[in-house]
Amino acid sequence: MALRYIREMRFNFMELPLPPLAHRAFIATVPAALARSGFRRRLDLRLSDLRRHHRDSPLSVRVPGPGRGSGARAGDRVPDALVVPAEPGPEGPGEAVRLQRLLGYGTWTLVVHAGRADAVTLGALRAACAAVPVRVRPLAVTPADGRAAAALGDPGELRLVRPDGYVGLVAPLGRVDRLRAYLTGPAAGSRAAGRA
Repeated sequence: MALRYIREMRFNFMELPLPPLAHRAFIATVPAALARSGFRRRLDLRLSDLRRHHRDSPLSVRVPGPGRGSGARAGDRVPDALVVPAEPGPEGPGEAVRLQRLLGYGTWTLVVHAGRADAVTLGALRAACAAVPVRVRPLAVTPADGRAAAALGDPGELRLVRPDGYVGLVAPLGRVDRLRAYLTGPAAGSRAAGRA
């Protein structure tokens, strides 16, 4: 993974020194290009790495299940969908909030659909999260609209979001064993950044 970033930086136009003629052309055209909002949006996404994914990383695991496998994939940045948390928060009971606001850099977040996470399932997930060496916060949410439902994907799946905002694990909701194995497996040492 690190080698890929190094290779990409070699070809990043912002990092390359330009010859004098190209530098003058760059200086002459950039203000006009930056005046266009579409160009600025694309540049912002490119420079912020928000479109980057880590699907081929060993930290990105998808456990196949009976569902459609829709929504954010393991290795994708978790979508900033509008959701209603099952448990009241600072926004108040039943208030819709952006999912990104519910995440934390010091905590892994286990996102599940509230409609499919009954008390027994949530209890098993909470027990699995409490028994691992990293701090994991179970978060049951309801998508606030159809767009959020599509972004969150199959209600029968859980999504474990890493502290950096990327989905680490996508698995069927009932596969608590795979959640536990992911959080305590061979790469758990590299995942300890989310430790309390």
